Amino acid sequence: MKKPRSQLSVAGKTSNSKADAVDHGLSKEELLKLLDRLRNRVEQLSDFDSARIVELYDRVSSGSYEVDNAGLAEKLLRFEESLK
Repeated sequence: MKKPRSQLSVAGKTSNSKADAVDHGLSKEELLKLLDRLRNRVEQLSDFDSARIVELYDRVSSGSYEVDNAGLAEKLLRFEESLK
């Protein structure tokens, strides 16, 4: 089974990902180390949707991910209320 391009780049095995074209303010080596640490942490989670993670990674890397500011604000307010 062929891995999606972003999975390979997260594992640090290729430089042909969309992330190469995005300026992260980090060197490629630093970015790959950070992504490898993130991948390791995600693998430790007991239940996650790997397809969703790949989709989000691709969208963030390409710059096409848009934050729903109103939805995020609402969730933050609900979270803050739950702490009281």
